[in-house]
Amino acid sequence: MLYKALYFFLGPAAVLVLCIFCTGLAVRLITFLSHIIQSRPSGRKHGHKSWNHVLRMTGAACLPFQKAFVSQPAYTLLRYVFHACLFLVPLYESGHVILLQVKFGWYGWPSLPGMIIKIMTFFTIGAGLFFICRRVADSRVRHTSSITDFVIIMVSMAPFITGYLYANHTMNHFHISADTLLLLHVVSGETMLIMAVFLFIRTRLVDEKCVGCASCSTSCPTGTLEIQETGDKRFFFYSHYQCICCGNCVMVCPEKAAALRHQIGLNYFFSFSGKQKIREKKMIRCRGCNVLFAPYLQIEKIENQIEAAGVQLPQTLNYCSRCKKLFSSSVLLES
Repeated sequence: MLYKALYFFLGPAAVLVLCIFCTGLAVRLITFLSHIIQSRPSGRKHGHKSWNHVLRMTGAACLPFQKAFVSQPAYTLLRYVFHACLFLVPLYESGHVILLQVKFGWYGWPSLPGMIIKIMTFFTIGAGLFFICRRVADSRVRHTSSITDFVIIMVSMAPFITGYLYANHTMNHFHISADTLLLLHVVSGETMLIMAVFLFIRTRLVDEKCVGCASCSTSCPTGTLEIQETGDKRFFFYSHYQCICCGNCVMVCPEKAAALRHQIGLNYFFSFSGKQKIREKKMIRCRGCNVLFAPYLQIEKIENQIEAAGVQLPQTLNYCSRCKKLFSSSVLLES
């Protein structure tokens, strides 16, 4: 039974998983580029600048969380190295290289020295354990974490743990055979590849914190986040295929309501066009011209802060900027 499972997962299943992985990555890349091209500045006059924009945004997408370097440089660098190891170890480990040569005829594919692979493996496992402990120990991170976050980390670590145990025969005294470890390693590796196809980093606006100020949308370099106002509501729309995960929205949000979160879903993968509504906030009308001018929660927060400071509320608080100027001018004329 064990040998039949090994034959299946090392044979037909491996080919199928690689096909799904490569096809999925190609679809995601093409969809991302099409969205970025559509988001570039339009017009013949800015055509050259438009393609610069496409190249710049594509390059930025290869280094997500750039803005996090400002506040968390060490942690951001740790994440970069962790993801680099997730990519490099499977490609350049000698056993995997031999498998690629035998199964697909990829002769000449280089491999890294065993000691370097071992160091990278230990680093990946250690970093994964750190990420898990951080989500458990840090109350701020724990509050925003979900079961999915822990599952993603553990699925990413599993091929490295089982691969190390298999390669070093460290489980023999537990009466766990090498073939069993090999099967666990192959299954966990294929599971990680499938997960990677349907794993997205998406912007989340925490409803309890968001006041609808739209700072996130105005600072978005690709137009991934945009707002539309209909009736007395401000709607926030988001396109995950257009997002370069730069972290601008997280950095500029005054309420700390924006966050970049890993999420898995078939529905995300197949949402090739359009934008999804992710949040809506009630707007308030100007008492002077009756035009919608600010989110209700934002004005309410300002009122609470002024009252807490023991200061009298200004008469123009519920006026738009234009009516505030008219009101101030009329007061000056009367005086």
